[in-house]
Parts: sequence; structure tokens; C-alpha cells
Amino acid sequence: MAASSRMTESSSPTSKRSTDSRKYQMRASCATCYGQILSKLWEDSLPKGTIFINRGISCGFGPDITKKFLSDNDLELLVRSHEMKDEGYEVEHDGQLITIFSAPNYCDQMRNKGAFIIFKGDTMKPNFT
Repeated sequence: MAASSRMTESSSPTSKRSTDSRKYQMRASCATCYGQILSKLWEDSLPKGTIFINRGISCGFGPDITKKFLSDNDLELLVRSHEMKDEGYEVEHDGQLITIFSAPNYCDQMRNKGAFIIFKGDTMKPNFT
């Protein structure tokens, strides 16, 4: 990955289905303002395609969506958080998506590891700790 690649972190859902309309209105306005980049950082990854996630606040996206998003935005890699992973991180979507989760034993019950990521050198290869 080139050292000039851009990275962004934040959160905002894009789903139009929410049980709390005030919460949805606030988040929908954020999604409208910030568009695709923020929505992909909030939404959950899937093996393929896009579906509504039953939590009522977001959609999920597959590798086809990741590939198109990266291409449309001239990016090589999407790094996101917000989703607990057992090992603290997970590389998905043909290596184009990394989910990093730094909170170990989430909610004092999940028994997951926490992790962080460092990009080093000219290649900006991700290293996980």
C-alpha cells in the first residue's frame, strides 16, 4: 500500500429503519453530510452484498461493496472499528478491509482480545499488536 493512502475513522449509519426516530434523524443527517466514508466505518462487514442489520441502526456490506467503495474513493484499504472481534482484529474482503477493536473483554463478558494497528515503512504494511 502506498504511503500516500488516506485513512479516516468515525461512525454514522445509513439504515432508514430505526425504532428510535429521534436517534435515526440525528444519525441520518450525519450520514447525509459525510456520505459513504462514514457509513462504511459504522456498518458491519459481511461475506457478500448488503443487508439490513437487525440492530436497527445500520446495514452490512460485503467485499463487492468494499471494492467499489475503495475504487470510487481512490483508496487501497479500509480500516474501521466499532465491531468486536475475538482476536481484537480481523482482515476481511480479500485483504481490503481491516476491523480493529481495542477493548479487551468487551463489557467484562465477551472474552475477546483487544488490538491496535501500526502502519510502518514505505509500504505502510499493517502490523497488529
